[in-house]
Amino acid sequence: MEKAYEFAKGRPENEISARQWRILIDPDRDLLGGVLADWKEQSAFSATFVEEKKTQIARAFDTIIELESGKKKPDEVRNSP
Repeated sequence: MEKAYEFAKGRPENEISARQWRILIDPDRDLLGGVLADWKEQSAFSATFVEEKKTQIARAFDTIIELESGKKKPDEVRNSP
């Protein structure tokens, strides 16, 4: 994941996509990085928690993919709730 972030960060005019990668893998946030960090400490989660995080993480990956493919413009991500 870190390599994907570094790759995105190194591409020209790719600031928003790189920022989305950083949010996804940040251990202090609530997406993939945070879940993995918490998993090291807790080792188990409720089924409800896992399902919610799967949905959130999948949406984050979808956003990155849409940005990288050009299907979504940076302004659409920047201005979303």
